[in-house]
Amino acid sequence: QEYQAEIQQAQIAKEAYEANNKDKIDETNVPMADAAGIEFGKKTYDLKCKACHGVGGEGTVGPNLTDDYWIHKGSLNDIYNTIKVGYSDKGMQSWAADFTPKEISNIASFIKTLKGTKPANPKAPQGDLYSETATASNADTSGAKVAADTTKVKK
Repeated sequence: QEYQAEIQQAQIAKEAYEANNKDKIDETNVPMADAAGIEFGKKTYDLKCKACHGVGGEGTVGPNLTDDYWIHKGSLNDIYNTIKVGYSDKGMQSWAADFTPKEISNIASFIKTLKGTKPANPKAPQGDLYSETATASNADTSGAKVAADTTKVKK
């Protein structure tokens, strides 16, 4: 009974923590936005991003956002980070002072929807080929080797 009470208390604490932190988005936990969030992202893109990235993400001064090549990787977390911190050496400003983390997440989500579209006159690929399966946020991209489990008992 004491164990069950502890489990119940832990569950209550976990739910309270999650409720208080649900909007704490950073470059490690960016959720794909819902339809309303993507619409916000599109409107914001049209106001702030299309001058450099083109109406359809085809790229003008900035890179093409519709192909499989990314200068700073192409996961949702990576796109969020690029918007948040910018890359002044590439002409990309930081938008962290202009938008909340949730708004940046919505913009990143909209940009993610551009992948695979076929805008007129796309800019040539820039950066490295990005594969979603190879660099998904839950994948180990550190290059570390995992040692074999030597604790298993052979039968």
